[in-house]
Amino acid sequence: GVDNIIEYLRDTLPEDDTSTPVLATIYVDGSSATGIEDGSVANPYLTIAAAAAAASAGDEVRVEPGTYAETYVFWSKPIRLVAPSGGVSITSYMLWATAHWGDIEQITFSLSWRAQFWGAKNLRVRSSRIAAVEGTHALSGSGVDFDHTIFLGDGSNTGLSVVNSTVALEHTIVAGCAIGVSVTAPSTVSIANSILDNDDDLDGLVASPGIRFNLISDAEFAWVNGNHPGIASFVDAPRGDYHLQPASAGIDCADPAAPFDLEPAPAGGRANRGAYGNTADAAVATDGDNDGMPDGWETLAGTNPGVNDAAGNPDGDGANNLAEYQQGTDPLVP
Repeated sequence: GVDNIIEYLRDTLPEDDTSTPVLATIYVDGSSATGIEDGSVANPYLTIAAAAAAASAGDEVRVEPGTYAETYVFWSKPIRLVAPSGGVSITSYMLWATAHWGDIEQITFSLSWRAQFWGAKNLRVRSSRIAAVEGTHALSGSGVDFDHTIFLGDGSNTGLSVVNSTVALEHTIVAGCAIGVSVTAPSTVSIANSILDNDDDLDGLVASPGIRFNLISDAEFAWVNGNHPGIASFVDAPRGDYHLQPASAGIDCADPAAPFDLEPAPAGGRANRGAYGNTADAAVATDGDNDGMPDGWETLAGTNPGVNDAAGNPDGDGANNLAEYQQGTDPLVP
């Protein structure tokens, strides 16, 4: 159950069950008033920086709900920074990540400069939110997976800049930016089941199978590889609520092969796009005519959300409307 890189860093043997590193859970609670800080449940550290300093490779830093003002957040050790109960917000100048293994889960970052991944490897950011004045940057050969993560901009910045790095976005939202994702070669970027809602969604990328089943406005990606144009219809983006309204074109339009079992019934047989897809917080689509095609998709695609037209074939290509929905293709274009 311990990754090989952690066995290596802890000087244990990955193929010997008797040689297993003892991994610690180190606790953080900014509201603790015991006057003692040792990282235990009873006496947690008050700051994330103190907990990270005490952690060793493979350890988990578990943060209790609250707002933590940290001067800097340095992620240089291969550790996990998690908030199982949610409700954790970190305000800081920057997040600087150089670790070669680790996870961040359920953390909200408000950064007055930027989040920067510099030569970082095997990092996963999950169910988190990053709002940085100068955006998030993956540089110098970094390898980072962002899963169910939200990148927010101020209207003038770039949400995520990728330079000479490998980045995967799965069920993410990039919103409110001048440029959503900017890519400089040589880089490898995949984006799936995500929502991009920016002045210019993608810069430096061309249509490819790696960019699939997203809600995206850039014309060259629309109706290719399951991508759709359209408005996300967030519940209340100005107040930070990026759940989807029931008629959103992001609902029930993710890759048909993507899991959707965690979504509330009726899930429509497909996951939602965006950061709440395949979670208990996923919105349920409206399907007023009960034809198996969500109203948001029908409005976007030009079929009739008020009439059961699943069997229609307006473009005469042999695939009816329901099949076009299921395949992510345009029902009006052969």
